[in-house]
This record gives sequence, C-alpha cells and structure tokens, in this order.
Amino acid sequence: MAQQLQPDIMLVDVNLPGQNGILAMRHLRREMHKAPAVIILTAHHDDEQLLQVFGSGAIGFTDKTVHPDMLVHFVRGAARGYHVVEGQLMSPDEFATWFQNRLTRLHGQATTNDIGPVLTYREMEILRYLVDGMLNKEIAHELGLSEQTVKNHVTSILRKLNVKDRTQAAVTAIRRGWVRFRNN
Repeated sequence: MAQQLQPDIMLVDVNLPGQNGILAMRHLRREMHKAPAVIILTAHHDDEQLLQVFGSGAIGFTDKTVHPDMLVHFVRGAARGYHVVEGQLMSPDEFATWFQNRLTRLHGQATTNDIGPVLTYREMEILRYLVDGMLNKEIAHELGLSEQTVKNHVTSILRKLNVKDRTQAAVTAIRRGWVRFRNN
C-alpha cells in the first residue's frame, strides 16, 4: 500500500505479522523512489533495538501507549523534519548529539557503524524462518533457493550476530525485537 499511496509519514509497529517493522522499513527504502519518514511503535524497547531502529533510517520511535494527542504532535513534528525520541521531538542537530551520546554510552567510543550487525534483507528473512525452527532444506524450498545458499546465509548470520548456533541466533533476534516468536 505504501508504494501505491506514497505517504509522507508512516507509523509502523515493530512487530508486524510475518515480519518486523524494521525489516519492512528497510524494504520500503530499497523499493520506493521516495520512501516515507517512519515512526516505529513498540510495546517495549531496549537500547539495542532503539539503535537498530535509528540505524535503519527511522525518524522516530515511541511506545504504543502514547496518548493520541501526543502521537499527532509527533507526526506533525516528523513532517517538519524533527525526530521522535524518548517522548520528545528533537531537531536534526539535537538528534545527532543524542544518538552519538547513546552510542558512546553503550559501546564506548562508538561510531554509527557500531550499532550492531547489519543483516541483509535476505538474512533477516532467513532469520525469521530460523526462529520458526525450520531446517535449511525447508527454508530453501520456501524461498526458492538452494540449500547451500541458505547454509551460506545462516553462516553469515551466526558470524554477524557473534553466536555459535541457530538457537542462539533465534534468541538474539527475539530479544532484540527483530523477529516475533510465533506459536504455531
């Protein structure tokens, strides 16, 4: 619908059915000529998720329980180029300072390249299937890929997440809010 309607601003839940909002936002940025500004809504957040959201290009991040009047205020602010951070609007300069301070607090002398692993769209897609407990052969069939290609992606995911196995990768993805666990 975003490609069809071409909105200026979108409110996106971090946990969408079938994928997460961060992944959906990355897809929009890749596919659309002029991607909308995105404010991510979440039920909970941690610093790593916050950094992933902003590292992926979102303009804002707020709790789902935000009062409707405040949400309207945030959308209007985003339309004027402000960032929505921790319940307030920040100018681009204020946001840059806040973001660098948060990175430094979490990761020492960090740069924007240090916000965590940057998984490709395909790796995030495969990670969702790992969370569902699917085997490489099943993932390959589902995505129309060779089993070896899936194995290569899984190896890359494990390396980027700095984990030893598929289970640890799935737990990391769920804890960071990248993928929602589905009870099939």
